[in-house]
Amino acid sequence: MPYNQSAYTEVDELLTPTPERLATAKAWLARRLEERRSLNVEGDPNEFAAEQGADYPYSGDDQVDERFPEAQERVIPYWQWVQALRYAIQQFERAGIVIGVVQSNYNARESPPFTSTVGPRIPLGRPGEQTQPTPFPTPILYAQYRLALLSESQLRDRLELYDADLYAQRAELDRFNDRVQRCVREALSAYRADLFLAAANMLGAASEAAWYELAEAIEQASFATAPLRKELESLSPRAATVEEAVGESLRSRYTTNAEFEAAFGFRRADLEALSQTAAYWRAQRNWGMHPVGADIDVFTDAALGIQLQGASSYLNRVAALLDGVRPGSGV
Repeated sequence: MPYNQSAYTEVDELLTPTPERLATAKAWLARRLEERRSLNVEGDPNEFAAEQGADYPYSGDDQVDERFPEAQERVIPYWQWVQALRYAIQQFERAGIVIGVVQSNYNARESPPFTSTVGPRIPLGRPGEQTQPTPFPTPILYAQYRLALLSESQLRDRLELYDADLYAQRAELDRFNDRVQRCVREALSAYRADLFLAAANMLGAASEAAWYELAEAIEQASFATAPLRKELESLSPRAATVEEAVGESLRSRYTTNAEFEAAFGFRRADLEALSQTAAYWRAQRNWGMHPVGADIDVFTDAALGIQLQGASSYLNRVAALLDGVRPGSGV
């Protein structure tokens, strides 16, 4: 049943990018910029939408007539992806990753438009009736973009550290609970704002939250050791004790490398490296919160940038452990 005129707000919500669509758009945009280093706002969104299974509905033998509400079936899915890419471009521009460009303007009458304002037009109404398509808001963009004048390392840092959606996708943070995801996003926000001490504290909090979630999954899977069960039952579980007991529980359950690698996709010996990283981030957080004896050099742009880049693969492996021990995983 098509949406009628009273469903404007509902359709507007459908067209607003979800975090998942926005992250997909940003990942596609990053790849496109690496390949071509430029972007055409009128053409590239159609290609992106088509790759997501939503072809351009306004041309070809099967084109829709946007005056009729039945067209919504194809028009809305198409604009959901195009809107996601438009918002992704806008956010990349704000982060200084791309800049808007124009062709020479010596003859203004013959020059193409500088901006792109083409947004969704959805025919709201009852089946069978003819209607005037309703416009919905869309970001105002330049018609063309190029990569900003950044070095390769600067571009990589902005793509990897300045954009929480790309970072979350690379680290597969959606496998964690909301607390872990929020801590990581706030760590990245603090880093972008040059609040390096706050960034270190939040990343340490994210690491601890991830291990707590893993500990609870191990308990639910019924192979937690006595020290882990005891610590989880306390009113204030200690992060160091929980992380150590999680490692003991995993080593007790998976006694051979073959068992461990089959369950989690990496070597049993690598568990020690994860524990050491968890201890580092716990110490980093303690240094940030309790500065006596802390080395201020660890709270710098360069130091935190390197640590944040490494944290994505670290969190990815902790997530692999979490997936492997959750109920229904075959453990």
